[in-house]
Amino acid sequence: ATGGEAPESKTYRFSIKDGTYEALVTAFSRLTGLGVVGDAPKDGKVNFVTTEELSFDEMLNRVRMLLFNYKPHEPYWLERQDKNLLVIRVNDFYRILPRNRMFPSVEAMLDANLKDEELALVIYTPKSGSVADLQQVRDFLPDYMRVTPLEDRNQLTLFALVKDIKKYLELIDFFGNGHFQSHDGLQQNGL
Repeated sequence: ATGGEAPESKTYRFSIKDGTYEALVTAFSRLTGLGVVGDAPKDGKVNFVTTEELSFDEMLNRVRMLLFNYKPHEPYWLERQDKNLLVIRVNDFYRILPRNRMFPSVEAMLDANLKDEELALVIYTPKSGSVADLQQVRDFLPDYMRVTPLEDRNQLTLFALVKDIKKYLELIDFFGNGHFQSHDGLQQNGL
């Protein structure tokens, strides 16, 4: 951003064809005037071609999803931090996840109205049965997603994009282990 103008106050036009992930992050950094902390993936090519004019948040989400889709087993994340863009592997971001993206229940996560493309951690407690019965659902989830049983408690922590957490909850219903009523919006009273 030039002249002290906040990156969020501008709109952006940006395309990259057969570029590296490093070039993607560098170009976004130059457009916004934000520094870069961390390293983008060194290998692979990325394409993002559009004639749209994008807000900062729209552009950030597009670049995030391009990095996220780098490799199914090794997604990256881009986080806005004050005057910088943090480039980090999703599995490392898990360790520094901001508190405002950690939720003690599914209801609390849904009440926060996070976008589907946001990373979050939520504690899931089944209404009946054991979390051990949910192992079959794991095979239908993206490899990056963390599903961790809490010792001595019938609960799991789920760390993933909000859309993948919702998918997990829908699959529990599909396999007959939950009480979910809807696949779009997840009725809170059934959680």
